[in-house]
Amino acid sequence: MWLLGPATVAFAVPIYEYRVLIRRRWISLTVGVTVGILVAVGGSLALAKLLHLSPELQRSLATRSVSTPFALAVSDRIYAPKDLTVLFVIATGVCGMLFGAAAHGVGTAKARELGSEEGGRRRESHDDDRRRGDGAARAAAVRHSVLTSRPNGSSRPAKK
Repeated sequence: MWLLGPATVAFAVPIYEYRVLIRRRWISLTVGVTVGILVAVGGSLALAKLLHLSPELQRSLATRSVSTPFALAVSDRIYAPKDLTVLFVIATGVCGMLFGAAAHGVGTAKARELGSEEGGRRRESHDDDRRRGDGAARAAAVRHSVLTSRPNGSSRPAKK
């Protein structure tokens, strides 16, 4: 428990470093955090009620999706047993670490697979276009040059 203080302070370092970005995106961050909290707490409570768990377990599960110092502070206010609160917070963190890393790996592998398939299709399509001689690539290049050309003939935007 003696490392919880420094760990909590360590949260402040990235927040301080990204304070400009946080100020710029505060609405998105607020909405995302609020929805995340509601889903996490609501899901925990709904599952606990569905399984007919005791009120003590329900209150301890409600705080499982936050860091341990915050969960302990909240558990005092909602009269949840601290030992169960710590157990659920740590178990949630370990499961998130294990399944989150696995899900990220699966997602990355699927993205690479889809990317290589798409690249293969584009390569085949390009080869077909070249064989047929229909000039689709040239037409795209001309279209691009017409759409991006400037009225004064320069590559820079015209001054107002």
